[in-house]
Amino acid sequence: MCVSMNVTLYQIANDLDTKRLMFFNLEFFQKIVGNQIPAEIYEVVFEGELEVTDPEEVFRIFNTEYTPGYRGRSMSVSDVVEFRNGSTSIFYFCDSIGFKQVPFDRTAARRERGNAE
Repeated sequence: MCVSMNVTLYQIANDLDTKRLMFFNLEFFQKIVGNQIPAEIYEVVFEGELEVTDPEEVFRIFNTEYTPGYRGRSMSVSDVVEFRNGSTSIFYFCDSIGFKQVPFDRTAARRERGNAE
């Protein structure tokens, strides 16, 4: 049964990806930057309510359906999805297989899309 969840999807911005982390798995990230995902290289590509219960459903939506307000590429490895309930957030990193819960500073991510693509 799906419920309405407040979801934010973050993708690495091309112009901020100086270490070329886009599309790499969590193990690679951790070797390069440690356990904290560098939110400052991400930008918000979707924020809104979706009828989902887990990150796998978010992945399906952003790869198979048109979603109003979505301005990113197909969801892929290195993307971060946030489920928010009031002031509580849980973040999931899209890994090579499945999702892993990770620490992520949502306030450091870029809210407006950059000019460089």
